[in-house]
Amino acid sequence: KYAATKCFQTDWKGWGLQADEDMPVGTFIMEYVGEVLDYREFKYRVKKYDKENIPHHYFMALNGEEVIDATKMGNVSRFINHCCDPNAETQKWTVGGQLRVGFFTIKPVRKGEELTFNYQFESYGLVLLSINFSFFT
Repeated sequence: KYAATKCFQTDWKGWGLQADEDMPVGTFIMEYVGEVLDYREFKYRVKKYDKENIPHHYFMALNGEEVIDATKMGNVSRFINHCCDPNAETQKWTVGGQLRVGFFTIKPVRKGEELTFNYQFESYGLVLLSINFSFFT
């Protein structure tokens, strides 16, 4: 069961996700879902989305070989924005033999508060730092 959340329009980050109930530390918010891509398909999608002028890309590293793309197929977890002092984190779990990513609170979160996490190496931009940039040229 996912925690109660709702999408909202932020002042300058586009969409965000906020708690629709109080959440104590360790609350499972929801799973990050989307299409699982290998790096070859990931590189292709980056170029494709840029050519299509899609302003927001929702990629998250799953492991050393795969990336989750929630850009066109996913849930509202893709709207959890970055913060250097976040109230949530991602955790990777193996469920039924498959690796999955879930969001969990690391601080108490009040109803109406924006849910955030530190992208670190999880986000699209920083995933790119670990692969060869030659495909952009």
